[in-house]
Amino acid sequence: MAAIDDIISRISESDIKKDLLKEIEHLRNQKKFGLVFEEHLPEFTRLYELPVKKGGLVALKDTNNDDERKTYYRVKELRNNEAVCIEQNENRREVVLAIEDIVTIALFGQPIYPCLTHVDEVKNAPDNDLWHTLIEAENYHALQLLAYLYGGMVDCIYIDPPYNTGDKSWKYNNDYVDDNDAYRHSKWLSMMKKRLLLAKKLLNPHDSVLIVTIDEKEYLRLGCLLEELFPDARIQMVSICNMPGGVSRLDEFSRCDEYAYFVKLGISSPVALPLGMEWLNGVKNTSKTKVHWEGLLRTGTNNMRTDRPNLFYPVLVSEDGKRFVDAGDPLPLEEDRFKFIVPKGIKAIWPIHLDGTEGCWRIGKDTLKDLYENHVVRLGGFTARGMAINYLKKGEHSKVLNGTYKINGIKEDNIHTIWMIVIIVLHLSQERNG
Repeated sequence: MAAIDDIISRISESDIKKDLLKEIEHLRNQKKFGLVFEEHLPEFTRLYELPVKKGGLVALKDTNNDDERKTYYRVKELRNNEAVCIEQNENRREVVLAIEDIVTIALFGQPIYPCLTHVDEVKNAPDNDLWHTLIEAENYHALQLLAYLYGGMVDCIYIDPPYNTGDKSWKYNNDYVDDNDAYRHSKWLSMMKKRLLLAKKLLNPHDSVLIVTIDEKEYLRLGCLLEELFPDARIQMVSICNMPGGVSRLDEFSRCDEYAYFVKLGISSPVALPLGMEWLNGVKNTSKTKVHWEGLLRTGTNNMRTDRPNLFYPVLVSEDGKRFVDAGDPLPLEEDRFKFIVPKGIKAIWPIHLDGTEGCWRIGKDTLKDLYENHVVRLGGFTARGMAINYLKKGEHSKVLNGTYKINGIKEDNIHTIWMIVIIVLHLSQERNG
C-alpha cells in the first residue's frame, strides 16, 4: 500500500485518480484478522569505509533533521570536493553536497560482506579463559554476521529496540518512525521482523530464551509478531517496575512500568534465584501470614545523600553484628564518612547503594532507636557495603500487636530477648482469654 500511495501521488488530478483513491480507502477500511503490515523497503546502512563513487548511493553522515536522516541520494557526478546528487524519492531533486558530509550506503537486501575489525581490547583478568566481545555496528548486519558463525548456538538474546514513542530526548533515537506517519506501526514491525528472524537463526532451539523489552506503544503488535515468528515457543510478558513513583503524563495516567517478552525455546524455563533482603526494598507483602520487613535503605526517588542529608547517619552495631548499639548524628554533606571515628568494638553501617554511591535511610535516627526499643528492627549479616537492616512499618507492627501475625520464635539479642519473651507470653495469654 505504501508503494501504491507513492505511485498515485504522481498521477495528475483526474477521475481515474479519484476512483483509485476511493477503492484504496475501501481496502484500508476492511476488517483484517491477525497481524497485517507492509514489508517496507528500503532501510539502509552507512558504510563508512567505502569511498563515494559516481553512480553509488549516499546519505548524510550526521544530521538531527528527521527528513534528512531518512533521505538518500544517487551520485550523478563528482567534481573537486563536491558531489552532484539526485534525491531518491518522488521529488528527484538535484542537490550538491560536500563529499566530507556524505557516506556510501547499502540498501536493505543489497549484498554486503560484513566483517569484524579489531579496534581495542581490555584485559582485567589475564589468567581467566572467559572473554567478551563488544560489536559496534548496525544491528541487522551484526546479527547477520553472527548467524554465519553461531547459528543455533546462542543460549540467550536480549533486545532493547526503539519503542517507537516519538521521543527524541533519550540517549538513542526512540522515534523510529515519525508520529504523523500513517505507516508508523507497519514500518516499525517491518524493521523488527527482519531482526527477529535473524535472532531466531542464532538461538539454540533445544534450550534458549529471547528477551525483548517494550512499552505500551507497541507491546500488542510485538506480542502478535513474536507469536507469528515463534509458533512453537512459550511466550510470556512480564511487567518491570522501573519507576515506583510513576511518571506523570499530560491528561493520562502516570506510568511506572515497562514490559519484557520472554520467548522460551525447548526446555528453557525460569529458575528461582536466592536474593538478599536489599532486593525486597519497596515490595509490599500482601500475605496475611508473613510479616514484611521494610528495608532501612531508601530506594526509588530522593534516595541519595544529597537529597536527604538528615537521613545520612551511621547505625552503630556491635562488632559481631548481633546487637544494635546506637544511631549517630547525621553527617554534614561536606564531611567524609571515612573520617568518622568509630568507637572500639563498634562498627558503623552507612546507607550505601549496590553501585557504591551514598544513599540515605528511610527514617531518622530517633525513630530508628524507638523502633529498636520496641523490638521491630532486625539486623542482617555483614555485606561488602555494610549490613542489611530492616524494620516493621507501623501497619505491619500493628498486625503483630493485634495477633494477625503469630510469633513463632525469637532472635537472640542479649537483653532484648527477655522483653521479646514477655511480649510472646502476653499474646498467648490474650489468645487464651479471648
